[in-house]
Amino acid sequence: MIQSLCSLVSVTIDDQLIEFDTSTLFSETILSEQTFNATVEALQDQFTQTTAKSFQISLNSLSNIAQDNQITNRLETDTHLAYIYYEFFYDNFVYYEPLSVSSGSRTYDNHTCLCSKSPYCKTMTGIYDAYAGQYPAPFGVINSIQGNLIFPVPGVNVGCTVLQAVLQSDLQCFYNRSCLSQLNSYLNDSPYPFYAKPLQVTSSLSPATIGSLVNSLMVDNWTLTASYSSYFDTCHPSQCKYVYVEKFHIIYTITTTVGFIGGIVTILMILMLPVVTFIRKRSVKPQSLTTIG
Repeated sequence: MIQSLCSLVSVTIDDQLIEFDTSTLFSETILSEQTFNATVEALQDQFTQTTAKSFQISLNSLSNIAQDNQITNRLETDTHLAYIYYEFFYDNFVYYEPLSVSSGSRTYDNHTCLCSKSPYCKTMTGIYDAYAGQYPAPFGVINSIQGNLIFPVPGVNVGCTVLQAVLQSDLQCFYNRSCLSQLNSYLNDSPYPFYAKPLQVTSSLSPATIGSLVNSLMVDNWTLTASYSSYFDTCHPSQCKYVYVEKFHIIYTITTTVGFIGGIVTILMILMLPVVTFIRKRSVKPQSLTTIG
């Protein structure tokens, strides 16, 4: 299951990177190097958060579908099969005639957590002195694997669904040399020998739960390489024009003074012209005409 999760995470990241590589950075003006680096950092944070959220939604959807439809896994960690028999006696012997088969929900945590109600029921797994057995139930006889716990394996869970049991595991035993050595001793004689060395705590998240690692996409550190020089070479303007006005230069001073005086003269002419016209009209007196006859 852990290998499958790693593969799914890898595929998800690769797909998101392909989409990210096709995106384009738009800006109205050329960005400064400081602004460019801040923008790249923000894009990286957005990418990691979006990718992690997308993967979490996919996992939760699978878990919800299995739980809502009560899909039984082939390991039967969520259900147990019950064979309903007809019991009869013959020649002082008891015989069982199978009538039908039904399934019931398994319980965990001292029968306080029912798989039909929650997919998160779990218990610590371990090495058992197991044997196949049957025990009676009101609705028939239940076949089960029974036995005594010989060696518990800390940090490795079994539960209603393999996925949720693994996500809630933190693999504590695999970081402990003594625990791992003892586990190896029990599994060496099994049909599936197990040889392993203790894991090294190299991640800042270890030994966290597998669920925590999956939520971070099993990535301890993201590094996004961006080149400001490449960005500038691609996006720099073809021409740059600017005007610089030098103040208090002799030519600038003369030009400004002349312009200022000329502006005042123009304003005075505009204002005084109506006044002069009015005064002239008032100064002209009408002449008297004398008629001789």
